[in-house]
Amino acid sequence: ERDVRAPMLALLAACEPEFGPGKVFRPFRDVRFSKDKTPYKTHCGATAGGFYVQVGSAGLMAAGGYYRMAPDQV
Repeated sequence: ERDVRAPMLALLAACEPEFGPGKVFRPFRDVRFSKDKTPYKTHCGATAGGFYVQVGSAGLMAAGGYYRMAPDQV
């Protein structure tokens, strides 16, 4: 919460005036009944507007694009 989620929420708050409200993705999966207990994610990802941002040990990734374009947009 303190080391990962709080900084991501601060980043989204700083970007909100330009990109709109953001949403942080859930950080883990339910591994209670799984034999493989490795983390599902090793990064923290979020969306803001039509953009995606991800922070992890490998660094920062920012991406944007279209999802479900209409035929006339293709």
